[in-house]
Amino acid sequence: MSQFQQGCGDEEGVEAPDTGVDADSLEDLRHRPNRLPLLGLALLAVGALAWLATDAFQESVLYYLTPAEALEADADERFRLAGLVVDDSLHRDDDGILHFELTDGDATVPVRFDGQAPDSLGDGAEAVSEGRMSPEGVFEADSVLARCASKFEAEFEEAPHETPGAGFGS
Repeated sequence: MSQFQQGCGDEEGVEAPDTGVDADSLEDLRHRPNRLPLLGLALLAVGALAWLATDAFQESVLYYLTPAEALEADADERFRLAGLVVDDSLHRDDDGILHFELTDGDATVPVRFDGQAPDSLGDGAEAVSEGRMSPEGVFEADSVLARCASKFEAEFEEAPHETPGAGFGS
């Protein structure tokens, strides 16, 4: 009878059931390192990395707002303001700060930008500015992008609509 089975049956003639585990196997289990804390630490690390990735992604996502929507935005909220440059609104002040207005047809937002403006930024140009609204209602832009008007748009609109290949070989 093994050491494990001794003392399990106090009555004579009653033996402990054979579990198929000998004393050496039980001894190995007692000295086996517990991996549960390591697993918990690994899960915690994966969770922390997932949270950091999600947080960084949310900070990098900026929504486009129209001037009408921008007037209702929070002062601390970063977003992109998209609209058309109002005619005759582009000017630089004495400090070299660029001022212009963007409109969506319903509302107009003044924009202030301290930087190099794109060459294609002009009256009526489509522009996107990234930044925040100031408490005074001026959009403080960190960057300004202007859509380049394609030189082919006007040519395409003026070209007569013909069936390709018409008049050839007929």
